Amino acid sequence: MIGIRVDDELFLRIQEERHAEELFRVTDANREHLRHWMPWVDGTTSADDTRGYLRTVGQKFAEGRQYGFTVLAREEPVGSIDVRIADDADEVEIGYWLTEDAQGRGLMTRATGALVRFAFEDLGKQRVVILCAVDNERSQAIPRRLGFTLEGTLRLRETTPGREPRDQLVFGLLRSEWTGRA
Repeated sequence: MIGIRVDDELFLRIQEERHAEELFRVTDANREHLRHWMPWVDGTTSADDTRGYLRTVGQKFAEGRQYGFTVLAREEPVGSIDVRIADDADEVEIGYWLTEDAQGRGLMTRATGALVRFAFEDLGKQRVVILCAVDNERSQAIPRRLGFTLEGTLRLRETTPGREPRDQLVFGLLRSEWTGRA
């Protein structure tokens, strides 16, 4: 299996089209939980929709522009995390989601930490960015725990179906701030 072993419990498996059914089942089972934060969830109504998404991720992976991973906790899929490489800066953006039942166990913090290390050590990037909805405190807790700096607010940037546009917080971490961490 191709991916990143985080620890004994956690593995980040590179996303492939053959995992579409499994990832769709997890998404579908967590639809109500994800809907509030993930604008794409209502447009994902079948494994074919997920397959199309994974096909796009696979193309971007082949081009070296995105690395998409399924978060596996004890070999069970519990979420998704990806690294998107900026076209205009020496940085990456990390995005993530986790099933409702998997929250509160530190899984996403550990997964994100592994991808920060990947961005700096393997990709050689200078900066990692995480964007979080201004009212998503759980998501914000992850970059805060990892030592990111709150850099500002993007006003009315994010939209979610059925809601007014909302602000996003920008968290950033520089390679020089990461160096020497375990």
